Amino acid sequence: MIEGGGTVVHVVPDAGFRKEGLAGSADERLLIVDCPDDEGWLVPEDILADWMNRNVSCPDLEDLILAHPLYEYLTALDDEGHSRGGMRGELVQWAPGVPNMASVYAPEFLPDDEEAPAINRDRDAYAEAVADLLRQFEANFRPVEIEVGVRFADWPRAGDGREMEPKVMGQLAA
Repeated sequence: MIEGGGTVVHVVPDAGFRKEGLAGSADERLLIVDCPDDEGWLVPEDILADWMNRNVSCPDLEDLILAHPLYEYLTALDDEGHSRGGMRGELVQWAPGVPNMASVYAPEFLPDDEEAPAINRDRDAYAEAVADLLRQFEANFRPVEIEVGVRFADWPRAGDGREMEPKVMGQLAA
């Protein structure tokens, strides 16, 4: 939570967040002081603005995703050094200024792609691999919540072949 404004703001952190995460240098860290009468810190506005614009990365998360079988086909390089996922953006995207919330590129389900590995084509293998990915997220990062977008196939159809309008599609929460 951020209160105040002007040249100094009062930052009240969530559990486990340390003020070192705000500072980009040892000098900046010296400018962040504990609030004398309240929980949190007093932080110069320009330091907070810089922190809100900082790009966050987590090499351990990126390594986990790149090593997982669900992403092998997406990230495999062709003879020219390009991957199928090259123009789709980052595998992990972070909300600006929120270093504890990431969006992970949804693993692909490709039942009609004969070149895709079985894990990306077979519904049961895919479902087990998604569950394995969630277990690895849980074991390595102890997240409060995980929401993974998944796509099993085209839109569902009614018995007469008409497309059904889904209310929620492609999300699992654990």
